[in-house]
Amino acid sequence: MSKKFIRLIIVLILTVVILLSQAINTFALSYYNNTNSSREDKLKDTVIMLIGSPNAYV
Repeated sequence: MSKKFIRLIIVLILTVVILLSQAINTFALSYYNNTNSSREDKLKDTVIMLIGSPNAYV
């Protein structure tokens, strides 16, 4: 096994972990927002969660 191959595996694992955490955050946020907020607020909050920036829709 070369060092490049090992590095590639590490990068792939990190990418999968990051994508999974974003998917879980988005799901938890949409579940939380099913209470009594408007559709537009849900969309804004989902965009914030996906992009990670509170200024995403300003």
